[in-house]
Amino acid sequence: MKAQVTMFMVIGLIILVTFALAVYIFSFKQIKESSEQFPEQVFKRNVVDSVQSYVTDCVASTSAAALELLGKQGGRLYQSQGSIVKNPTDFILYNGFNVSYSIAPPVGQVGPYTSIVPDYPWEGFPWIVQEGVEKDWFYGFFGLPDFPPLYDFSRNSVQEMLETYIENNLPGCFDESRFPGVSFQIAAPDAKMIIARNISQLSTEEFVSFGVEWPITVISGDSRTDLKDFVVNYPVSFGRAYYHAKTLIDSDVSDVNFNPRDYQGYDVSVVNDVKNNDDVIIFTDRRSKLIGKPFSFYIARKNRPPALLMINDSVSGRVFCIGTKFFIKNNRLQASANQLDYPLSALDPDEDVVLFHLSPAAPELYANSMIIRIIARDNGGLEDYQDITVYGETCN
Repeated sequence: MKAQVTMFMVIGLIILVTFALAVYIFSFKQIKESSEQFPEQVFKRNVVDSVQSYVTDCVASTSAAALELLGKQGGRLYQSQGSIVKNPTDFILYNGFNVSYSIAPPVGQVGPYTSIVPDYPWEGFPWIVQEGVEKDWFYGFFGLPDFPPLYDFSRNSVQEMLETYIENNLPGCFDESRFPGVSFQIAAPDAKMIIARNISQLSTEEFVSFGVEWPITVISGDSRTDLKDFVVNYPVSFGRAYYHAKTLIDSDVSDVNFNPRDYQGYDVSVVNDVKNNDDVIIFTDRRSKLIGKPFSFYIARKNRPPALLMINDSVSGRVFCIGTKFFIKNNRLQASANQLDYPLSALDPDEDVVLFHLSPAAPELYANSMIIRIIARDNGGLEDYQDITVYGETCN
């Protein structure tokens, strides 16, 4: 009986030792495998994460620079900067930025509207006849808008400019020497601007994003890790701001009474006469932040001539006494002996001060008739005018 118990105890002890040995061998194998994998985990955690963060910072800084430059260069990015628009030959240098013109003077004729003085903006301005009724009208052809299209289905679009700039400038941002002992295989980046594409999206837009597909292989020893997709976001309602800036430009060239400073919903200021008599309109969306600063469009505006309101038949064709002298006082056309006191008026599409002049400068009526030119001139020397004929008679 004791012999059987002893035998069972020996067998149990053998089984226990065998199990313990198996557990030890399995655990040792796991520890060895884990220790072999540890350097690769450290590599991925320390090096690859650092590269991922560094490249994302490059995408962020490059796209932010693209947005700022485009906004402050009149919606353009130039070939010399790594984008697609030819470097401008006519621009305004303002705050260190070459601002392309987005508002130009009218050229030629569009229907009844003309850019040629004295018929500019149309004969009989501001009066028109609609349905047999004469009324004043202030909408017409007061300039040419030149603001790039937004989306990439149009040539030289804002979207194409931004994407091209990012693609061409990103490689120069990546400095491989920042990662000693690490080598890289780097392909060309492909950037995409992610922006609202319809009216409903624009009305709720709060961010603009850039997605960059940039294949980068990080190599250290036998370890290789592939990186590819990088995305950055900015709290800039870019599409909405763009369309409001475009609406401001369209209004400025079509409504002689429009003043950019009165545009609602955005901060708009005008810096007058930055280059000769050309202005810079600063359109700012304070709700949109680009690296902590409000996003702005600089809009360069060419000076345009004032529009003289038609002088009616109460002056032109009127008979005055021989020897009458004509002059302008307080923006009123007057004649000696209180024979005339007519208010002159002109509207300027650039909100410039308009002064009135006569040609000849001091006309006196010494004949049966005389032509007098009434001139409306802004401080840049641009003018509109109307010739009137006055007649003379001998007065007692």
